[in-house]
Amino acid sequence: MRTRLRGQKTAYHHGDLKRGLMDAAMTLIDVRGRHALTLREAARRAGVSEAAPYRHFANLDELLGAVALEGYEMLIADLDAVGSARALKDTYLGFANDFPGRYELMFGRFGDRKSATKR
Repeated sequence: MRTRLRGQKTAYHHGDLKRGLMDAAMTLIDVRGRHALTLREAARRAGVSEAAPYRHFANLDELLGAVALEGYEMLIADLDAVGSARALKDTYLGFANDFPGRYELMFGRFGDRKSATKR
């Protein structure tokens, strides 16, 4: 049996931790809205320690930004696949209906005014 020396880092064996955290975050946002998301809750849903999210995200805003970016990429891919204005409208509204939490994150207010003014 191998023992870890003091100060020696261990490899993380979750698989794709970043993907797992983002999937957990997207599910929570879609079901309960973005205000229900915390790094602690994303970690719990991904089955990892509370400290694990910090390997990929400095804070909650970074995780929310990554989720929003993926939402934009999903929406753009869906919109690129349509041919008519009516289908474009239906696709856009379908995305908002299917992923209301992500839609609100992407097109609603992101973060709070206090933290935004400090940037």
